[in-house]
Amino acid sequence: GSRAWVDDNGAGLWEVLEKQTPFSTTTTNNLSNDPIAGSQFGASISQGFKNVIAVIGSPGYKVSESSSAIGAVYPYLRDQDGNYALSTILTLTTTGTLGYGNNVEVGDQNWIAAGASKSNNNQGYVTAIYRPNLSNAFDQTQLLVAPDQDFGPGEFGYAVSVDKTERWL
Repeated sequence: GSRAWVDDNGAGLWEVLEKQTPFSTTTTNNLSNDPIAGSQFGASISQGFKNVIAVIGSPGYKVSESSSAIGAVYPYLRDQDGNYALSTILTLTTTGTLGYGNNVEVGDQNWIAAGASKSNNNQGYVTAIYRPNLSNAFDQTQLLVAPDQDFGPGEFGYAVSVDKTERWL
């Protein structure tokens, strides 16, 4: 069968995996209560290292039909049955927010970075989101802007990353 190289098999080692048939799949139902049409739900997806948390970006999300597409981030936690359950819908109320959730990244299990690169006239924003251990609360702890003070259309937040130790964003 097909082979794939895995750079970390959970024990910090490289491994070659070969596709077997039949193989099992995990199906998770109802990832969103009801994604709003045109919200671009699923434009960005990230899963935590231990598969306890998953985050889905929806940069076209609107609070109402007549509002701008401020975007949203949908954080999920695994329940006791192994299915992902929506915790809340995160939005930004910061002036000039557009396209929040265009890119999301989960570190290990506690920190998330979410981009809103079209915000503030394409200067862009990134939020740092924190989830304490054994909690289903997600706190947007900090709003970041481009550190170089270049206030042109740099689209800060177009790509985001959190390392697996969650020490670097």
